[in-house]
Amino acid sequence: IAQFSSKGPISLWDMCPLFKGIGYATFVINYLTAVYYNVLLGWVVYYLVHSFTLHLPWGACDNPWNTHQCDHVLRQCITKGGFVDGYVCRSEQTEYEQLFMRDDNSWTSSSEEFWLNRVLHKSDSIGDTGGILWPQYSAFILAQTIVYLILIKGVKSSGKVVYFTATAPFVLLFILLVRGLTLPGMAEGVKFFIQPDFAKLGDSNVWGSAANQIVYSLGLGFGGTPTMSSFKAFNTNSERDTFIVSLANSGTSVFAGFTVFSILGYLAFKLQTSVGDAIRDGMGLAFIAYPDVVLQMPGSPIWAVLFFFMMINIGLDSVFTGIEAFTTPLCDEFPALEPHKRQVTALCLVSLTLLALPIFTSSGIYWFTILDWYTAWYSLFLLEITQGVVVAYVYGVRRFAVDLETMIGHAPSNIWKLFWLALSPFTLLCVLLINIVGYTTVSLGDYQYPAWGGAFGWAIMIAGYSPIPLYAIYKVWITPGESVTERICINLRPTKDWGPRNPQDRKRNNDLIVKKLGRNYLTDGSNYMYS
Repeated sequence: IAQFSSKGPISLWDMCPLFKGIGYATFVINYLTAVYYNVLLGWVVYYLVHSFTLHLPWGACDNPWNTHQCDHVLRQCITKGGFVDGYVCRSEQTEYEQLFMRDDNSWTSSSEEFWLNRVLHKSDSIGDTGGILWPQYSAFILAQTIVYLILIKGVKSSGKVVYFTATAPFVLLFILLVRGLTLPGMAEGVKFFIQPDFAKLGDSNVWGSAANQIVYSLGLGFGGTPTMSSFKAFNTNSERDTFIVSLANSGTSVFAGFTVFSILGYLAFKLQTSVGDAIRDGMGLAFIAYPDVVLQMPGSPIWAVLFFFMMINIGLDSVFTGIEAFTTPLCDEFPALEPHKRQVTALCLVSLTLLALPIFTSSGIYWFTILDWYTAWYSLFLLEITQGVVVAYVYGVRRFAVDLETMIGHAPSNIWKLFWLALSPFTLLCVLLINIVGYTTVSLGDYQYPAWGGAFGWAIMIAGYSPIPLYAIYKVWITPGESVTERICINLRPTKDWGPRNPQDRKRNNDLIVKKLGRNYLTDGSNYMYS
């Protein structure tokens, strides 16, 4: 639709003005999501900077941020031939066992203590803010500056950079895969990755997590895809591109899986534990597990630099799209801003930098978790369902198919129509219900948030979807008409300027509409009929 109209994620809803709030909801969700995506990029920059050293700072337990539970004793145990039994280091010698046993049976790795105590400077509660973590915040500002310098000339400049940032991770992943496949224990890691556990197929949470992963990795509902598509040539084969992007996305996930699990197999081998016990999800994989792995490798700083440089390239791609999905809709809606897009981009990044400031305090991880927990879950899936229903049932799947045919030169298969009308909305609804059934209040490890923390999260979530009903009410209110029903009907029709931007493309589209649907389907707003 964005490619067809050459409009961003807000203006494209001129096809159904009553639901233009979908575009504004996308705008809000994208902006809130950009906060924690950019924070993640800042943390990765911080790790990369600290990787340029002969001795990685998370490789020792004698730093000011370490505690008496740091695992230097554990590493000594393994080095001297002991083995890990739960949280106890054992050997055939009784005195050796006693020497390395702890009373509380608790250990923390030096990598974990670097992450929690140095990077996050984690406090005991969300109310214990402490001061600003200036080294970490400076790394975040550096990341924001890099993003601005790349985006300063708009999509043309960022598009050239993406040639590198999109391909470099594949090269680096391949290097890491080759290294991972040469490490002892890699076979167990790969086996754990590819060997199915059919019992898990009965767990609804597994299906929910899989769907969430697809939504996030493809960026569905965030506005980035329509933003970039609005810059594409009108006759680009979007049907072909859909297959390429989807297959490339899934293929990359499998490729990265072999890389990650071969290395996790090595970590499990070194710690003499199972691969399942060595796995960490989310940020723990990037900021604890992998830093711990590189410590076991010869030339560990080199592997740390490669890994975090790869992560920066992946992060930059996401951030580019997020910022463009913020600035492009603004300039579409307010054309006077277009000549000042550099300043708009700068203001966007400055506002994100200020909004992220609480995350760079000792209680920052608690605020980050609230954002991650509530920003793009329920409101995002509700948004996607609304998008699908409006396009298929209000704008009309027949009209949408004609628009697509105008661009790609042939009518889409009826299989596509089945997806648009039933399968996609039904699947999204099922995922939403799975997430609702599995809902738990926000928490971080054993820490339970105060009631206001959950309320704040719900306020964020409601803010993500509320533009849809609010804008609909506003649009009906300002539209002239004899009755509310008449005003609603007027705003369910496309606006008079809806259609391809190029006059020749618009004429071809109108000719095809008249031929296949009839003159009443023309988008001049005079005698529109519903499909």
